Amino acid sequence: MTVRARLTLTLTAVGTLLIIPALFAIDRLDALRGVAIELRGRHAAASLALGRLQVAFAELDGYTRSFVAAPGPLLRLRLGEALERSRTDLGLLERSGYAGYARSTRTQLDSLEADIARITRLVDAGRIEDATAYLDLVKPRFAAAQRSLGAIADAIDRRSGYAARRAERISASATTATLAALVTGLGAALILGFWTTRAFTAPIHRLRHAMARVAAGE
Repeated sequence: MTVRARLTLTLTAVGTLLIIPALFAIDRLDALRGVAIELRGRHAAASLALGRLQVAFAELDGYTRSFVAAPGPLLRLRLGEALERSRTDLGLLERSGYAGYARSTRTQLDSLEADIARITRLVDAGRIEDATAYLDLVKPRFAAAQRSLGAIADAIDRRSGYAARRAERISASATTATLAALVTGLGAALILGFWTTRAFTAPIHRLRHAMARVAAGE
């Protein structure tokens, strides 16, 4: 094999050994970016919505009690705003992939909305005692609504944990594969370099041997 052919083969082999791990690393980094986007986007948005929903449920409880005790237009407005926030954040959770876990919470919210509407009608009719008695009946539903959020919180934790572990596996596999490829590429480069060097040194050795024989009078 000619020297030029050996050089070409060496460069091609070394280039291939370097390109393959680079392509693998790019693929793993793209997968890792997808996991990061998922963690930052869907799961983070769901966690924020869950926190706001917990606050909105607590406000619904407090505003309803206050409205029965001291009715007024401001409290009525606050009740409506808390209900609207509850519906908005629950809808966001459902769109984020947690519709199955949020089904119980949706049922609880629908019931609370109907109960609050009934309490409001009783207060508007001046039947404060009836409104107070009915509020006592529905108080456990406020607690049940808060408890129903636990299933959503657990689901978010599980999915976030799975995504984080997946990111760790991708990162570890990319690191291991890249290091292995680099070591392999270095070893191959040394072997091919030695093989190519011999293509240069072997003719010189033969020439020196021939010159020595001529000098010896052979």
